[in-house]
Amino acid sequence: MKRRGFFDLKFIVIALTVFALSFTCYTRYTAAEPSSSSKSAEQRKKEAEESKAAEEKRKKEMEEEKARTEREKQETEQQKKETEAYLSEVNKRAIDLNTEAASAQQKYEDKRQEVSDTAQELKSAEEQVKLQYENMKKRFKFIYEKGTTGYIEVILESRSISEMINRTQYVSKVLESDKALLEAFKGKVLEINGLKQKLEQDESDLKVLSADANNKLAQARNSIEEAKQTIREQDATIRDQEESIRDKEDEIAVSAARIKALEKEILIADKEIGTTGGTKGEQTTEQKVTKTDSVSVGASDRDMIAAMIWCEVGAEGMEEKKGVASVIVNRLKSTRYPNTVQAVLFQNMQFAPTWEMTSDGTTSKFMLALANGAPSACYSAADWALAGNSNVGDAIGFKLASTGIEGIVIGKVVFFNA
Repeated sequence: MKRRGFFDLKFIVIALTVFALSFTCYTRYTAAEPSSSSKSAEQRKKEAEESKAAEEKRKKEMEEEKARTEREKQETEQQKKETEAYLSEVNKRAIDLNTEAASAQQKYEDKRQEVSDTAQELKSAEEQVKLQYENMKKRFKFIYEKGTTGYIEVILESRSISEMINRTQYVSKVLESDKALLEAFKGKVLEINGLKQKLEQDESDLKVLSADANNKLAQARNSIEEAKQTIREQDATIRDQEESIRDKEDEIAVSAARIKALEKEILIADKEIGTTGGTKGEQTTEQKVTKTDSVSVGASDRDMIAAMIWCEVGAEGMEEKKGVASVIVNRLKSTRYPNTVQAVLFQNMQFAPTWEMTSDGTTSKFMLALANGAPSACYSAADWALAGNSNVGDAIGFKLASTGIEGIVIGKVVFFNA
């Protein structure tokens, strides 16, 4: 709501600016009367034309800046789409990495449990090895103290040959058992050490794997946050660019209103000095009207005739337009009226559109039509009458046919010669 109120305020400011510009033009027009000295009017026209040129240049620059900002906005929007696509891809990757990290962590936990279980087995095996080691120490001590003599005595003390054979076999088995026991002890020690090293290595590898998976997941999450931050920044940039574009549109609207007001000011200056060069001021002296069957006028005079036709009978047919044009030309030819188009049209209380105001009260209907330009049909009617044609004879007035005045009636208009 706060932002909307801001834009409403901007709209009001722009509307007031346009109104002020139009009102300035109007007040200058209503205050202007033909002057014996055209120097000040010419100067005002020159200054208005220079201001208009500068304003048109400024307006063009703003339009170019607006177009440039619109291109930059499109580029930012494209970058945002790319960032969003990247974010979507990273999100998918993060899901996979999260699964990998969870799997690696589970494997690590399983291996830790396996190491724990094996530790119990190792403890039991180590106790067996320790017991076996103590037994072997005793036997080796006996062997060391008695040497082979002890075994020989055992054999020689036999009371018979069969007992000797049995004792010999027993001694042989004891020696073989001792040897096997020694080898088994050595193997058991190697097996326990190997298993312990393997488990420790597996645990270390899985720990590294789990840490790596978690690091990748953390990096993916960082990338997601960075992408989200980038999108937020791009959104802010787009909002700023849209705001800039709206500002430029507002400034362009104000500039267009200034140009319109300056164009009206130029037309008013033309009226004061009687130029025939239109808004461009191509001619600076009044072109004399030839009182013959055809009438030669300047470009601005032709514009004024067409504008008056549009104001008086713009909604009527072509014949009515020709009739009004004929009345204006007939007045130019008559010695009862001024001999310039401008003077004829602005003669006091003659053509109502010169003093009737528009609905917004900013200017006269005639000046508005002149500024906006009349349709081509009005120009065609003006040219037809200026060429010496007339469909109302020498009529010099017209009113609504409903008034009951006698004359030549064409559609809703009656043309008469007072």
